[in-house]
Amino acid sequence: MKVKQTTTLKIQYINDIILSLKIVWFIINIVFVLSSIFFLLSNENEISNMFSKLSVDHKNNEKCILCGMTRALICIKNLDIKSAQIYNIYSLPLSFLILFNNILFFILITRRIKMLFDSS
Repeated sequence: MKVKQTTTLKIQYINDIILSLKIVWFIINIVFVLSSIFFLLSNENEISNMFSKLSVDHKNNEKCILCGMTRALICIKNLDIKSAQIYNIYSLPLSFLILFNNILFFILITRRIKMLFDSS
């Protein structure tokens, strides 16, 4: 009896962790979707002015992983992939990751909405 109760508690604990991760993923995706929409609807000057004030203290004059990312993402927005790779080599994988994440998010949300309407 005690073993079954412990197993039930472990399963409940795992289910709680999974639910917590889903909630965090949902909140992060809302931010991703809203920032993607803002980025696509804004013009280049607004984006550059907003993010040009960000500065990072570079040690030994080494570039950080995000150096040139704003300009690279603007190039990707304009479908200039070659320039984007010059500004920051990680911009294209990041863009695909964000795009894939947004598509997956919309698919899951539409399925949930469909399930709600089908059940009623």
